[in-house]
Amino acid sequence: MFCFSCCDCCTSSSAEERLPISRPNPSQPRRDLDGKVYENVPTHGDSVPVTGPAVSKRTTHGVSDPEDFLKDQKLIVKLVDIPDVDKLFSDIADTFNEQREHHLSMGESIRELQGVCRCAANSSLKSCIEKLQMDNGDCDVQLQMKGYNFSLHVKNGEDVPENLEQAQVQVEKLSKATRLILANETKLQEMIRSVLHSKSQLSESLKQRQLAYLDQVRVEANLDDNFVKVGLVQQKSRQYLEEAKSILKEVAELSGLTL
Repeated sequence: MFCFSCCDCCTSSSAEERLPISRPNPSQPRRDLDGKVYENVPTHGDSVPVTGPAVSKRTTHGVSDPEDFLKDQKLIVKLVDIPDVDKLFSDIADTFNEQREHHLSMGESIRELQGVCRCAANSSLKSCIEKLQMDNGDCDVQLQMKGYNFSLHVKNGEDVPENLEQAQVQVEKLSKATRLILANETKLQEMIRSVLHSKSQLSESLKQRQLAYLDQVRVEANLDDNFVKVGLVQQKSRQYLEEAKSILKEVAELSGLTL
């Protein structure tokens, strides 16, 4: 049902990224703008080619491979050295990474619930709850929903079986994670739409800065990279939202409600 992996951070700001390009180390291989090594090119004074790490994965115009980001990694944005613009992308990264954590928590809660119920790894929430009800018929297990909150209610006085207590904990965590995904979605999509709507304006303001050529190349590449990732975040966030809504729909059906 859910597949996750992870990574780290929000804003990338390495020393290499922020400082102007200087004379290359003769002991290091010489590279062109695409990161490819070339040989036998003489150095004349301070006119030196761009140096940098070899490109180990496919890139497009300096933009990171989208497949890397789509593996449920945290969003890492790069600095373009304009404080207001950097803050816009940083805010998107912070909000998305929070939503991503809630999504990971949602998936973890479902997996834990499947384990408690001794259900198959691909079992739905509905299947898990129905198995709990079947295995604990004398406890009157019911899934109750109020607004976007839901919980597992057990009627059996204080003598609640351990597996039901564990199930109650996981359902509570699932409810919280689902609710927080919904809460983050509106704010995140508004920020994304605002940034994408201003794409031409932001790009133009960056081009009007009087920077050294190589610094200009760097910040423009960083801006392009950020826009690509924001577009991917928009898709990923919608996926999280649909999965959260699917959970709520199952809960509503089990609770005898209609969303």
